[in-house]
Parts: sequence; C-alpha cells; structure tokens
Amino acid sequence: MVAPTIVENLALEVARILSDGNVGKKAKKSSRKASAYSKRYGKAYRDLRKKNTTKRGSLRKGWSHKRLVIASHKVAKRGGKK
Repeated sequence: MVAPTIVENLALEVARILSDGNVGKKAKKSSRKASAYSKRYGKAYRDLRKKNTTKRGSLRKGWSHKRLVIASHKVAKRGGKK
C-alpha cells in the first residue's frame, strides 16, 4: 500500500508537467492602460498641488485635498487647459 501523501504529490507533479506550470496558482491579472483623462487629471493635480503648497510643504490657507481634487477634475474636464 502506498502512502496517500506520496500519491497526492505524484498526481500534482504529473499535472504540473502536463500543464503550463500554473497548477494551484492564480492567473496574473493584467493591468489596464491609463486613460487620457486619468493622465490629464494626474498632471493637473500635481501642478495645482505644487502651485498651492508652501515652502514648508503644507497646503496654502484655504486649500485642502478636497479642493485640489475638485479643481483638478475641473481642469482635466476642460482638456488640460487652464
């Protein structure tokens, strides 16, 4: 009589050899290409963040992350033009 673990290991080894080697592994999810709008929004956010940040690194008075996001979407919606 053969031990069950040996049989299981043998079955997994045979399956690995016959397949592409991805037995028991999740398929890698492919990443999506960034959209043109997403790129415009990112650039607008970086530009506004740089413009409204003090030398110490904090945001200027009256500016918050929320306000930056709203303003960045507004710029991106217009096609990146200010």
